[in-house]
Amino acid sequence: MNSCTSRVTGSLVGGALGDALGYPVKFTSFDDIERKYGAAGLPGCLVPNPHTGLACFSDATQLTLFTVEGLIHAAKTGTDPVKSVYRSYLRWLYTQDGGLVQRAATGLLVHPEMYVTRAPAVTTLAALHSGAMGSVEMRINTSKSSDAMMRTAPAGYVAAPREARVLGERIAALTHGHPDGYRAAGAFSALISHLVAGSALPDAASVVLEETAKLSWGEETAARLSAALVLADGDTLDTEAVAMLGTGKTAERALAIGLFCALRHEGSFTDAVRAATNHGGDSSVTASVAGQIAGASLGRGAIPEEWVRLLELSEMIEEYGTRIGSLRGML
Repeated sequence: MNSCTSRVTGSLVGGALGDALGYPVKFTSFDDIERKYGAAGLPGCLVPNPHTGLACFSDATQLTLFTVEGLIHAAKTGTDPVKSVYRSYLRWLYTQDGGLVQRAATGLLVHPEMYVTRAPAVTTLAALHSGAMGSVEMRINTSKSSDAMMRTAPAGYVAAPREARVLGERIAALTHGHPDGYRAAGAFSALISHLVAGSALPDAASVVLEETAKLSWGEETAARLSAALVLADGDTLDTEAVAMLGTGKTAERALAIGLFCALRHEGSFTDAVRAATNHGGDSSVTASVAGQIAGASLGRGAIPEEWVRLLELSEMIEEYGTRIGSLRGML
């Protein structure tokens, strides 16, 4: 596995693992987490589902995988990548409530685990059910929830940073119309692109911050990224710093939390996702974002195999990481 593919696969697998770590305690207060797991919070290991023996991921990973599927389809057929991703999201909608009739189960639809409803966001469901394809020019709503951003890392797998930013924004705007939401998604995609290309995380974060600050409607995302960088360099406790950054409900704050945790624990994938989990907000999203960033920065080899063995559909996720990792620069 070459270094680029290792970083792409590390990001995709890492995001799924972070999601699976945070999903059981999503919007659980830290006091309740401490009561259940002790003063240190959630342990640095996955919590298997008692029925399957495997750790389950949420809609964050489902939608990220469908983004990957859409981009692979675009490269194969030569279609517009945003339209291809939209088509793939309609396939995801079918897995959730039969919102789109499928002639045959292909690709991700082959896997029964993808049909399990994992707390999908109401905004995403409503946007896809509307029959309208949102865009930056024709905003479908005024939402900037973190669901706009969490699924857009794959844009950074296939495109250089500047193109990845635009592609990430357009993918986010399919379902979420607030500029803060799609600006955060673009920043996330650009950051992942820098990391996949081999940039060091602090350098990549600084460049993305500088570029985001220059954009109209980029001020809020830039402010949150700046706060993440300052806190990562300080000595504020992880739990206090995350609380200062927010709950992760909005795109720019979820990105800031994920970035802070990846920077604060730059050399440790497990510590990064654990820090992004132990708070009372949207821990599945923030830990997914931290995992995608840390995985892209450190590569697949930095992720513990014992974690991967506990993750549902881990082999399929690895396969999709390898497939999309071979497509960089082709869209």
